Amino acid sequence: MLADYLPGTGQARLSFSSRPTLNVPELLAELDRYPYGCLEQTTSRALPLLYFNEVAAAWVGQNASEAGLRARVQEAIQRILTLQDAGGGFGLWNPNSEVENWLSAYAMDFLVRARQEKYLIPELAYQHGLTYLQEQLNERAFGEQQLGWRAYALYVLARVQKAAIGDLRYLHDNHLQKLPTALAQAQLAASLARYGELERAKEAFTAALNRSGRMTVRDYGSPLRDRAALLALLAESGLLPDRLPQLAEEVAADFNQRRYSSTQEQAWLLLAAHALLKQPGQLKLAVDGQAVTADPFYLSPTAGQLSKGLTVNNQGDQPAWTVMNLSGVPSAAQPPAQNGFSISRRYYTRTGKPVDPAQLRQNDLLVVVITGEAQGKEEQQALVVDLLPAGLEIENPRLAHNASATEIAWLPELTQTLHTEFRDDRFVAALDLDAAQSRKFTLTYLARAVTPGVYQQPAAYIEDMYKPWQFGRGAMGTVKVE
Repeated sequence: MLADYLPGTGQARLSFSSRPTLNVPELLAELDRYPYGCLEQTTSRALPLLYFNEVAAAWVGQNASEAGLRARVQEAIQRILTLQDAGGGFGLWNPNSEVENWLSAYAMDFLVRARQEKYLIPELAYQHGLTYLQEQLNERAFGEQQLGWRAYALYVLARVQKAAIGDLRYLHDNHLQKLPTALAQAQLAASLARYGELERAKEAFTAALNRSGRMTVRDYGSPLRDRAALLALLAESGLLPDRLPQLAEEVAADFNQRRYSSTQEQAWLLLAAHALLKQPGQLKLAVDGQAVTADPFYLSPTAGQLSKGLTVNNQGDQPAWTVMNLSGVPSAAQPPAQNGFSISRRYYTRTGKPVDPAQLRQNDLLVVVITGEAQGKEEQQALVVDLLPAGLEIENPRLAHNASATEIAWLPELTQTLHTEFRDDRFVAALDLDAAQSRKFTLTYLARAVTPGVYQQPAAYIEDMYKPWQFGRGAMGTVKVE
């Protein structure tokens, strides 16, 4: 079962539940696997942490350190607040980025929930964010894009009893069927429920449940994200309980057949898992003959147990939902891949002469050039990651700017980035590949050969940050430093 992974790195995780399982153990593990810090990603990783221990205790039988968990959430709060501009809205990568209303509502949703969970949030910044949402709602704009964030802004304000009931009724009575996504309809429904407008809330939830698609709006979403959020909000509201089981089955089936999921999808799936903990269930299993009554039940067998074999029997009269995840370091090198993107990396001297990375000398300075292309036609926000082999280090980027115009004249025109990071072990760049402009990109950075030895060169990688099933992977290689 673990033969495809390097010895000692393989792990199997199994979960069983009387309710549709959303593969919670894997989702919890994913919270630590996306180390990049734009507003959406930071918020999506931090939002489930507010309820982490409740979910983790139920699904994996263990809690995180309360102090460590609170420190992680508090760190995310500080990071998010650094992205707030003077007007109270939020930018994607920095406070000077263009403010996005939907994303600002998402950030404030997290901050409102965090405050309700007793986390420390500066009062001025908190009130500034709420005021921004209220001021934007005063703009009488009701196009598809505007309707989506209006529903979200009203939901955030409703959580703190600051939404105007007249605005909620108006949106329901005049725009319910025009709302662009099931998420927006569910957020309107949840807001109405908080104000006791139960009939309107049920009608809005029903519209979301019966919806078959979504309009094209910039809300970082997908049909799976929308349905997961609908599941979370419907379960939290306590309305239409007879519709929950089928919705949970549909969401679980959609997610469990996916190989990749976005940070948005992961966040809302975990919020749905948290809300579903309140739903009754009864699981009766026997593991190697030993009775188990925990529901859900989590099992992470050792390699020895797997080689010996485990027997799990369902001794109840209800189906048991089961998910197994395998993870580890692959024993075979991953081949190049093009699933929506192509990407490659080459090394040069500062004067533009090609360099063989298998013939480097200590202290050689390299110009690393990464090129690629988006193969689709829609606008995409892509993330490029180039992991360095152990023998190379990124040169101080400030020193890189000291290169003379003559030395770098051979470089092609470089692509403007939304965000760039020069880390100890990798180069990271975020790109906005506009459908109306070139779909090709060129990036560069300086690296120095510092440690003699022979090293494996990881592949350069690119993915759509919000559609991770669209990605490209270059070739792996060997770096030798003498």
